[in-house]
Amino acid sequence: MKGHLIPKIDFVQNVLPLLVLAVHGAVFRWLWKRSSIPKATIESGRAIFPPAREIRIFVGFLAVVIAAFLIWCSLTLQPREWWLPYALLVLLVAVPFINPPVLTIDVLGIASRTWFGYEKQIRWENVASLHYNMGSKYFTVRDRDGRKIVHSGFHVEGKLFRDKVRERTRLSMKITVSGVLKAKTVELPYGGPK
Repeated sequence: MKGHLIPKIDFVQNVLPLLVLAVHGAVFRWLWKRSSIPKATIESGRAIFPPAREIRIFVGFLAVVIAAFLIWCSLTLQPREWWLPYALLVLLVAVPFINPPVLTIDVLGIASRTWFGYEKQIRWENVASLHYNMGSKYFTVRDRDGRKIVHSGFHVEGKLFRDKVRERTRLSMKITVSGVLKAKTVELPYGGPK
């Protein structure tokens, strides 16, 4: 019949990308909420704040999915799709970089160790500023040289991490509150035990 009033919707081109984005958004939000439930590991003289278990599982699952797509694309490759395996290989190599580093607080300072073993340390006497963003839940510790270590919303026990750092440094903390048009930053002086 000619002259249909309702246009035909191509599911793969129009609906599937929106569905994939919605699912990714829901999973991302769930991971963000779940990251505050697991506990930090407290040992003698140090506390370890790893990424939440769900984040590590998500990163592993993402690597497996991308590897499966890479193998599938390599086996069913069309001549005009020569670039697809290279793009998937780049994504597969980039996956470990999205895994948040393991953070450690000990008697010397704060340390951050990535999945590849790269370690960054800020000694207590070199801590220059503390900043907490209430919207993203990022707590940033910056030293005098401008280096920073960030406890993100994907790490365990953000409040414990902030409290321990503030107790050791006794510095004021800048808090950023997101607003509708612009963010507002206030400074909270240290008021812990004397």
